[in-house]
Amino acid sequence: MIVDFSIGPWSLGWFRERFRDICVHYVVLCPSEAVCAARAATRRDGAVADYTGFRELHTAFCALGELERCAIRNDTAKPAALVEHLQTALPAGAYRLD
Repeated sequence: MIVDFSIGPWSLGWFRERFRDICVHYVVLCPSEAVCAARAATRRDGAVADYTGFRELHTAFCALGELERCAIRNDTAKPAALVEHLQTALPAGAYRLD
């Protein structure tokens, strides 16, 4: 199962409790705020012209602490390159939560 959503570390307890019998991997795709704002502004559907309201959320994902190893902070990676990385990293347990 893949859950694709903005799931902050503050919500992981809920997931881990409900899926305790399943191996959970946590990957945070976190480009810079400037890149997030630019992408949000150019969305075909649901464009966000003013990113100000999302700054606090972005900042929260920049403070992952011990979960920093789960972050991919790359402003230039193409989706195919990220998929390729994850196809190797996930089976190797790079993002597995113990």
